[in-house]
Amino acid sequence: MSYSGQGLHLVRYNIPTAERYTVLLSVDTIPVPVSETFVVKPGPAVAAMSTAQGRGLQSAVAGQKATFAVYSTDRFGNLRDTPEENASASGGWFVSMSVSVGRGESSCETGKVSAIPADKHNLNWNSVSKHYEGDYTIQIAGLLSIRVNLAGEVGIGGPVRDSPFVSIVVAGNTHFPSCILSGTAIKGTVLGIDGAFSIKARDKFGNERTAGGDLFRLSISALGSASPPVLPPPIILLDGKDGTYTVTYKPTVAALYKIEIFLAYNQSLTHTRSLTIEALANSGFVSLLLSEATGTGVSSAVSGVASRFTITAVDTKGIRMTTGGLSFVVTLDPIFTGGTNLQLVRKTAFDANSNEVNVIRDEGDGTYTATYTVNKEGRYGLNVITVGGETIKVPPGETEWPVSVIAYSGATSAAHSVLDPSLELPTASTAGQTVMTRIMARDSNGNAQCYAAEGVGGDPFEVVATIDGNAVRSNVLSLNLTQNKAGGYYDVSMAPTKAGTYEFSFRLKGAVLSTMFSPNGALRQVMVRAATLDATFSIISGPALLGGPAGIASAANVYARDMYGNPISDGLSSSQCGAAITAEFSVGAGRTLSASAGCDLTDSALGIFTLRFLAGTSGKYTFDITLDGRRAGFSPYASVMFATGLSDAASTTVVGAGSGAA
Repeated sequence: MSYSGQGLHLVRYNIPTAERYTVLLSVDTIPVPVSETFVVKPGPAVAAMSTAQGRGLQSAVAGQKATFAVYSTDRFGNLRDTPEENASASGGWFVSMSVSVGRGESSCETGKVSAIPADKHNLNWNSVSKHYEGDYTIQIAGLLSIRVNLAGEVGIGGPVRDSPFVSIVVAGNTHFPSCILSGTAIKGTVLGIDGAFSIKARDKFGNERTAGGDLFRLSISALGSASPPVLPPPIILLDGKDGTYTVTYKPTVAALYKIEIFLAYNQSLTHTRSLTIEALANSGFVSLLLSEATGTGVSSAVSGVASRFTITAVDTKGIRMTTGGLSFVVTLDPIFTGGTNLQLVRKTAFDANSNEVNVIRDEGDGTYTATYTVNKEGRYGLNVITVGGETIKVPPGETEWPVSVIAYSGATSAAHSVLDPSLELPTASTAGQTVMTRIMARDSNGNAQCYAAEGVGGDPFEVVATIDGNAVRSNVLSLNLTQNKAGGYYDVSMAPTKAGTYEFSFRLKGAVLSTMFSPNGALRQVMVRAATLDATFSIISGPALLGGPAGIASAANVYARDMYGNPISDGLSSSQCGAAITAEFSVGAGRTLSASAGCDLTDSALGIFTLRFLAGTSGKYTFDITLDGRRAGFSPYASVMFATGLSDAASTTVVGAGSGAA
């Protein structure tokens, strides 16, 4: 409150909390019979202060609407009860989404991360609930990245707190027509051999379910008429609890059979699929053109991890052979520079070391298991032929052998991840100066670990710092890790503000990086010196600032500091420090003003200057202290009082009529 003249008083206020307020005035504690009520409204929304909540930010079901809410908040934490002044229904808030499936985002696997079209999600103001309501409906199961942002300049716009969010989208209810039946036993089997095929449960959008519990029911019966009637063989359904179901049957009489599979959705809705299978007394002649290779190893691999696929030999009716004996030549050739050509070694299940990698193993039952490991990411050509040069059935999506296999980098390895040698931390720096290095994320074979730009994948690298053996607070470092997803690296920038010897340890999930190449791993030392002298942040203290008796010298110290408070320990001289003392009073007639000040460097190692003040005349003084011509500390120091000192005979005078000779 201030007086503005003419009997008017001006009241100013700055209230951070949005609420209804009443102003009550009083004069000399006597209430003035006037009150004024006003409302403080929330300010403009600030993204960093706003929040998003709701189940839809955590989980969803494919094809079903999921919801969440965005609470728009101003810089003081006040929740806005009106939308932002923006032409759009979302008030400047906008949402972007992407979903990753399969292996996820690792290795930038093409087609695995997909942006969700804008018309599949909404964000609108709800005038009743006083917040923005968001919803989305997607048909792809996977990890959904949800980014909630506010348009605007730096400090206003940007991502809402904790954005991006990751929601797990699971497959919807099992849709029997979309389920996949696989295995040679869907054609038939040989007497005495279990016929087994699998059911992979999927929803109506083609998403594979990852949980069991579906109400499948089975029946099997012989077709045609026979005397005596053929009894149905036992048939068993095994729930793998992962969305996969295995059907096993074992006929004892050669005949045609009908298998019916029922899936009950509820009490009134049942889906049925029928199979006609044949039980043979013996296998027919092998058909290589109907024999096929199945398994993930036919199309993809992971560096350093064993990849597998199975060749199943069948006869002309598509029924699995029951004996081995075929000789396959399996090769894997890199379609890039630097890879290694592989040819799998032929073994039988009874050979020594048949479980090794880079082997094609004859199981003796009509199946052949291929196992291989690649060390370099890239595209390979996989070829499967017999010793005689004949080929088997080409996998789906391919037109001929060899087929394409994409090898991706493996899991990020702390021991193999390194600091970029071309961007090393300096051994010495200055407080406040930004220093940089780069963490190269690598798998156990040295392949770069890449992530899709649209996703949220990454590796939890961390930088642990100590200074002179003590832990460093994060605000001292100004540490930032910036991920380059496509390049497979993280730029690390730091601006240490405290002088001393730092030791930086670069880690992944607690493990020190680069131990494969150095016993101590990625450890670096940086000597940080103080920055340049800053008078404002220098410290002045000592008894002289409190004054004292006139005529007696008093002292104080100036502690030279940089802008971060670090002592200046080199390059100082007495000429950098200035001290002046000025009287705040007028000297009357017959009195002489006596005052002096000085400043000298007394400890160059600790950056300490010593001030000396001497006031011979009592009264109030102002001290002005400078470093490099700029006022130091809280200078000037006003109203420093020097009182009259003790009596001094030599300075004492006698005045008056009786002071002369008689």
